[in-house]
Amino acid sequence: MGEEDRPRPEETTDVEEAASAGPARQEQAGAGQQGQQGQRVRLNFDGVKPQYANFCTLTARQGEVFLSFGNAFAPEEELQVDTQIVMSMRNVQQLYQAMGRLLQQQEQQEQQSP
Repeated sequence: MGEEDRPRPEETTDVEEAASAGPARQEQAGAGQQGQQGQRVRLNFDGVKPQYANFCTLTARQGEVFLSFGNAFAPEEELQVDTQIVMSMRNVQQLYQAMGRLLQQQEQQEQQSP
């Protein structure tokens, strides 16, 4: 991920504005952001260390979904999970929708490229 692709630290986003804007702006606001209309939300990326993962597993239980990420570079009997994120079903639905929009945008860009 290039420096220009990374979100800016402490970016301030208007939740209502992001909801009515295009998909790219919505993803910047965050898939799970909640708040009243017109509320300003600050996304603080201080201390965030992006990690690469080439596998992800999903596990669901009692209204929660566990996303487990890691790296597998060679055939192994055991894969190390580096990061695990737990989300509510509602937030998983929002993530699913945001990823669908992102994939559609990517496909459109690829079709328009020579």
